Amino acid sequence: MNISKPDASRCVRRVTQVLYSGLGGHASVAFSLLAGDIEGQWQPALLFVGIEPLAPGYRQLCELLELPFECIQSRQGQPWCTWPAIYLALRRQRPDVVVLHSVSSLLPVALYCFTHRKRLVDV
Repeated sequence: MNISKPDASRCVRRVTQVLYSGLGGHASVAFSLLAGDIEGQWQPALLFVGIEPLAPGYRQLCELLELPFECIQSRQGQPWCTWPAIYLALRRQRPDVVVLHSVSSLLPVALYCFTHRKRLVDV
């Protein structure tokens, strides 16, 4: 997978993708979106959220590609318990755009985007 590094001379947008931490289609879509940034216009980060620990392959791929990432583990049936941690992670990462792959994180992501006037993209 070829993911371009951002060009320092361009206006680069910080983009955080919020996706499921376990196996599933979210990561496939997320990494495909990153690979599609052939001009290096994104400064990407990933925020994995879910009841499963971060899949080892996702961690390895992030480390190999030097992608910043965080993982927040939630409790089954209680996604709201992770909402403060999700909001704080977004504040640390300061994305201009948040790509949301899972509606279970919608409220804290929408709150961050509304409060900081950032763009939310729901995939």
